[in-house]
Amino acid sequence: MRTSEHHVGHQMVETGAEQWILISNYTSSAAADAARGMVRELVAGMSENFGMKLDVLGQGEVSRQVT
Repeated sequence: MRTSEHHVGHQMVETGAEQWILISNYTSSAAADAARGMVRELVAGMSENFGMKLDVLGQGEVSRQVT
């Protein structure tokens, strides 16, 4: 995984059976926005190689599925 002086860590939280959310923390909103392209590239590779469904959301964005 690539590293950056602007990335301060992440948490992974189980939200349901076989469902997880990965939260990345950055030093500022500007640093997080600048990293979105790199994160999208990483996510695309994981989706292709492992069949995972991954979405990249910015601060304040909401993704909701009701079943």
